[in-house]
Amino acid sequence: DGAEGWMAPWEDADASAYHVGTAQRYFDLSRAEDPAFAPAVARLAGGSPSGLVVALNYALGHASEAVLAARKDTTVHPQVYTAIGVLKVEILKHDMIPTATTPVNTAEANNFEWIREQLAIVTPGAGSYYNEGDYLVEAFQSQYWGSNYPELLATKDKYDPGNVFTCHQCVGSDRFASACGRRLGDSEGASSGFFV
Repeated sequence: DGAEGWMAPWEDADASAYHVGTAQRYFDLSRAEDPAFAPAVARLAGGSPSGLVVALNYALGHASEAVLAARKDTTVHPQVYTAIGVLKVEILKHDMIPTATTPVNTAEANNFEWIREQLAIVTPGAGSYYNEGDYLVEAFQSQYWGSNYPELLATKDKYDPGNVFTCHQCVGSDRFASACGRRLGDSEGASSGFFV
């Protein structure tokens, strides 16, 4: 079980699971008050093999003035300050350890695509929390950081123009052919085709 206090017990299942897909979107009070919202969320939950979480701990909508006064000090998606919660789908598998030759389960992939589409319909234009966002989203810049992305990109350009610190869907990663992994090559960061 590891050292006591190393990992919270509620994280045990996530740490040992294969993530089929994770997607999350903010929603505000006006969306929650829409009579069509609850039935749409119920349909979405019914179509997900893991159901759906309505989490109220990711959003700061209706927070105190003291909390909201500090919002200019962070570059999270601006919707976090108006949202009252998130809809979160997390599909985990505990009974498999995939390898490079593990075939894609087409039925699961199609179901997750349907879930992603429905989530976008239920929360049109909504952003999400980066750490639990959709790995497949192409417009990750607006999805995770909204209007704060240009500031983050300017900081990235200033301190890491060679994209040494990177990941999938990291700030600036879309400008490099191979965003994940540290490129070995010349001092300009040109890729040699090898990654560490």
